[in-house]
Amino acid sequence: MNEQDERNLREWENPENWSTPAWFYFAKRDMRLWVPKRSIRLGWTLNLGHHRGAWIFLLTFLYPVVVLIIVVIYLATQVPAR
Repeated sequence: MNEQDERNLREWENPENWSTPAWFYFAKRDMRLWVPKRSIRLGWTLNLGHHRGAWIFLLTFLYPVVVLIIVVIYLATQVPAR
């Protein structure tokens, strides 16, 4: 195991890098974008401390909101046919 792998493992094991409950992981020193889930180790979670991780998280939630706003504005500006 190389030095970066050991650092990643230490960061992953550090409870301060996990939210309670362990849904969110934030560790800037962990270079992995995706990390194994902590509680049952079944599946993966996004490292929000990774520069791409925060963007992926934000865009995942902002995209539907922006689309909804555009649709509402479009529908509100439509004049009903007579």
